[in-house]
Amino acid sequence: MSVNTSNVNVKIEKIKAHAKELLNKELYYYLEAQEENDVNKALVKRLATQKTIKKANLILAPTDSLRLYHEDAELAVSKAAQQLKIPYIISSYSSYSIEEIADSGDFSNLWFRLNGHPNTEINKQFIQRASLAGYQAIVLNLNSVASFSKVKWRLDGITNFIVDPIFQKLAFKNATKTWNDALETKALSWKDISYLDQFTQLPLYIEGAQTISDVEKAIEIGAKGIVLKDSEINNIDFINYIKQTKLETIIETNSSDQDYLLDLINSGFDHISIRSFYLYGLTAGGYQGTYDIINQIQKNIEPTLVGV
Repeated sequence: MSVNTSNVNVKIEKIKAHAKELLNKELYYYLEAQEENDVNKALVKRLATQKTIKKANLILAPTDSLRLYHEDAELAVSKAAQQLKIPYIISSYSSYSIEEIADSGDFSNLWFRLNGHPNTEINKQFIQRASLAGYQAIVLNLNSVASFSKVKWRLDGITNFIVDPIFQKLAFKNATKTWNDALETKALSWKDISYLDQFTQLPLYIEGAQTISDVEKAIEIGAKGIVLKDSEINNIDFINYIKQTKLETIIETNSSDQDYLLDLINSGFDHISIRSFYLYGLTAGGYQGTYDIINQIQKNIEPTLVGV
């Protein structure tokens, strides 16, 4: 069944225009640039033409320093996600703390993505904090997660460090090194992941798996799924291999192109993790703007979710 997406695309462009008026010019152009990642749309289109009955679900992707977009930041997005029954992945570099976000509502849909820190004990502490706060899943990254290049933007995402007792002790001993480390990210090794797995009973999702060996290791440690960026969809044999496993596959995209999103939805993956859509909505209208744009997207993709 074909779906007329013209109306929602027009609405998205209006919201983007409004966001452009509200956002710092540098930040808006940064957000726009993230949409232009080198994605293989032809391959995604090819996957979308394959017959599938798998239902792809939406997830809201993690974003660092969310207060840069709106003062209510994760509190607004988590409320909208809960209302729409969509999982929302919180970043280590959130503007509100792990606990503040969890305590702001009756949530059963929060996931936590660990941006690897050079100190193993802080990585362990963050995972335990998310587990105790009632989060539902943990995402661990094999790649260094690029945060903002501008330090002034990163400073809106250090709340989890400020309130963390282990971080405070380290900062007391060596403030300069501890704060410099807080503003950097570290790729996790499989040894790191195996160690951290001991400290949570939550399902693990592995981000950054690039090879069949990585996929096999994810299965070996009992991961529930893997996360790939849409720019990493470049080998159909690798994608088909992943689909043959029992791992759930999450595809993360920065695109705000509704037609491309529909192709991703139809490509036989388990979840599509979106970011730009809700960032524009958040900027334009806080909770209500986030809710409205994601609700509209859900309505437009609903006919595609049954593989007809």
